[in-house]
Amino acid sequence: MTQFGYRSLGFGGGEIIRDPYSASFLVVAGGGGNESGQGRDREAGSGGGGLRTSFGSTSGGGAPAQSDLTINPGTTYTAVVGAGGIGQNQGATSSLSGSDIATVSCTGGGYGANVDGTDGGPGGSGGGAWWTPTSGGSGTANEGYDGDEGYVNAPYGGAGGGAGGEGNRGTANGPGLAVAITGASVTYAVGGICNTYDGGGQNNANGAANSGTGSSGLANGGSGVIILRMPAISYTGSTTGSPTVTDDGDYKVIKFTGDGTYRG
Repeated sequence: MTQFGYRSLGFGGGEIIRDPYSASFLVVAGGGGNESGQGRDREAGSGGGGLRTSFGSTSGGGAPAQSDLTINPGTTYTAVVGAGGIGQNQGATSSLSGSDIATVSCTGGGYGANVDGTDGGPGGSGGGAWWTPTSGGSGTANEGYDGDEGYVNAPYGGAGGGAGGEGNRGTANGPGLAVAITGASVTYAVGGICNTYDGGGQNNANGAANSGTGSSGLANGGSGVIILRMPAISYTGSTTGSPTVTDDGDYKVIKFTGDGTYRG
């Protein structure tokens, strides 16, 4: 990450002029959800929310990490954090926008199938399918992977895809992507698993909040998150929406778990 400083104009050190500076970002959409369809116990896992990041070497869907943002003093940047899918619904979109940047937008995770012979829903990562002949939902390029296909003569539906890989049958959900933008490695946008694999009806679980995780079985998706990381010397402290602000060495980390803004 490039760090930009300050400069002064005028005689005797006069007016302080702030220069543009760079910031890394992570944008994760809400994970997909699922709900009871035929009242059985093989409802598929839902897809993780789409993920885009400029931190590290890899972004969602196996894409290279994107370029850092250039933050201009006086410009307001708006974070919109997507909710997880409620019931059998796709998660909501997350986005980071400003008048001087290309909007970074991620697609909500696809819902899991809950009726015999139905496909998983498309999304940032796709939801799992149920029974055959069915297909997992398609993931979005550069955000996440496809969900798993349905299976016949087996007690499980498909698993949801994640930002780091495809779903693999009911018992192996699509992996998320570990990103250390906060200073610690955290895995985001994991796909959900089928709610059972032995007829016992277990594994109904909501996706974790602020992670973009898809639901497992009959449950709701996890909400998304947006994170900015910038040189501490450049951080203005001007935010709305009550984000969490932490220090990591010489950097400030702004974590939005709900809608808000940062003014450069």
